[in-house]
Amino acid sequence: MPLRIIKYRCKYCERQYDSYAAAKICENKHLTPVSVKAELYTVAANYPYKVEVTLSNGERRIYNAADLGG
Repeated sequence: MPLRIIKYRCKYCERQYDSYAAAKICENKHLTPVSVKAELYTVAANYPYKVEVTLSNGERRIYNAADLGG
């Protein structure tokens, strides 16, 4: 008879764990975006190519869209 195997997966990085508690600990360690602010826009499009992201720990990071020249 086939055996039933239960795994739990982190919703952010998709790593699998044997217990719900371990997966929840992993989820709680991930930083999540709290806000996003457009910094610079491209001349030819209406999309921002540079954005500032504020993370759940208060840290701010700048991200650039490589496909838009950032």
